[in-house]
Formats: sequence, C-alpha cells, structure tokens
Amino acid sequence: MNTKYYLNKDILPLPHDCIIKEIRLEDENLIFIFEDDITYHDSIINNNAKSLIIKYHLLDKDFKTYVYRSKFALFKEGYQLINNKNIIGIQSIPLEYLYHNQGSYSIIIKLYKKELIMIELEVDYIEYEWIM
Repeated sequence: MNTKYYLNKDILPLPHDCIIKEIRLEDENLIFIFEDDITYHDSIINNNAKSLIIKYHLLDKDFKTYVYRSKFALFKEGYQLINNKNIIGIQSIPLEYLYHNQGSYSIIIKLYKKELIMIELEVDYIEYEWIM
C-alpha cells in the first residue's frame, strides 16, 4: 500500500524507534528500507505492516548530514557536518530511526548509530510504502 504525503499540506505518520536496514540514493530520492518485523518495537502506526519503505523526493540532492560529537578533537561538543556519502555507506550496522520534524518543504530526521545523526532534507513529497 503506497501513500504520498506533500510536506506543504499533509502531516506525516511518525515512525519512531524503528530499525533501518538499508539507505539508498536513487535518482531524486533518498530511500529508507526498514526491518522486516517493524512492529516488533511497538513503534509504528500501521500495526498490520511487516515493513516500511520511505522515499523522500529531494528538491536538492545536496542535503546536509550531521553527526553529534560529544568530545571531538580540537572542536567543541556539537554537530559536525559530514559528507552525504557517509550516510549511504553507514549500513554495516543498522540505524535506528528516532523521529522527524516536519516543515514546509523540509524535514529533519534524527537517527542513531553509536552517535546521533541528523539529516536535513529539502523535499516536496514523501512516499510511504507499507509492506503487508
């Protein structure tokens, strides 16, 4: 079941504490593919779903990805900008989708993998593909 949400008018369902098993960048989309038993963590809105795929339709392919560093050599504590290719290659250990903040044509996604990761995207719509 596919559902398309436009950021300038729709409110997105909020998955949280779900495990992302793969991240892809294809054409103009950033794609998150979630674990197979997504309801295991009691963190998803659609209890009938086995999995979820979220496709963010990018307005700008040069999105920003930050990693929170608590004590980073020569730098103060805080978020450090990283190369977006690092988020695509970070898949060796699953990521946890903590939550997102939605704006008009923008979304901020918080992930966790040993450190907090924040992704700022400019998008016009997002597709949720529920795998039943």
